[in-house]
Amino acid sequence: IFPDGQSARYDWDDPRVPFPFRPAEVVGALLGARPPDGGRYGFSTDKAGRVTELIRQENGESVIKAAMSDYRTVSGADVPFAITMKDRRKDLGVKYSSVEVNPDFAPGFFDTDRLP
Repeated sequence: IFPDGQSARYDWDDPRVPFPFRPAEVVGALLGARPPDGGRYGFSTDKAGRVTELIRQENGESVIKAAMSDYRTVSGADVPFAITMKDRRKDLGVKYSSVEVNPDFAPGFFDTDRLP
């Protein structure tokens, strides 16, 4: 995470994390997946059945909104190339310039011990 232009490392349960997004919510939004828990989430789809909006509610109030757009077909999968996630404090925007499905990663590629 790069809050305010500085690199910072957090565990997901750390209360200092600047976004209240859960890992499944982030991954789901990046992939345009349907919500993991239908009871806490509402979502909208386009005519092709692709998720365009995901809303997590708590106590009847919207606490997180994710919008997925600019879908493109990559290796047979529809992938949103533009994603925004908003909560009551911050916005997170992601735009892909290219996507590769199921790439090969070297062992240790996701080793977070190397991060600051």
